[in-house]
Amino acid sequence: READYFLFINGMAVGVLACAIFVILQIHSRQDKIKKGYATESFVSMLTKLVVICVVALWFFYKLSKYKGIPTSLIWVAIVIMIYGMKLFQYGLYKHFLLTYLCLTACYLMNQLNF
Repeated sequence: READYFLFINGMAVGVLACAIFVILQIHSRQDKIKKGYATESFVSMLTKLVVICVVALWFFYKLSKYKGIPTSLIWVAIVIMIYGMKLFQYGLYKHFLLTYLCLTACYLMNQLNF
């Protein structure tokens, strides 16, 4: 019982941390765009988008935490995604592969969680 509680707390902590990092990066990106004079979406629109994405992400981490914790395979997939994403961004190829990569990752995760 205590191990289940530990897995739940760790899973939710990872979800909250991921959402916090995402929000900070989005706000920073918006501030940079405003400084450079680029067109940006309205603050309300950005805030709505952030809330929806964070709610979905937290729901996902909640489901993971209640099931059996964050699977090791998911951790490895996240590491590969980050490394792959950094390399694609470094060479400017991310625009061409991002959607395909995200779809394949989502399919893999749904298969692992038996959705």
